[in-house]
Amino acid sequence: MRRDAKAMKEETSQRLEALKKELRGTNAQIERIAAVGQETKGAAKEAIEIQKNAPISYAAAVASGTLASSTHNPYHTQTAST
Repeated sequence: MRRDAKAMKEETSQRLEALKKELRGTNAQIERIAAVGQETKGAAKEAIEIQKNAPISYAAAVASGTLASSTHNPYHTQTAST
């Protein structure tokens, strides 16, 4: 009976150590995912700031309901009439 209790104690100890190891691995994964999330959030904020300063395209103006005359067209040039 004592031998069985000792064997059960050893098996329980091994299982506990395996669970601890798995938990440490899971925590490391969560930390990596959180870091990637922070990097992604920073990149998205940067992209939004860049987009705010960029001229709007004709397609984007049509999609958002903005007047087409308010868009910037670098190819549109007026020539003086003669």
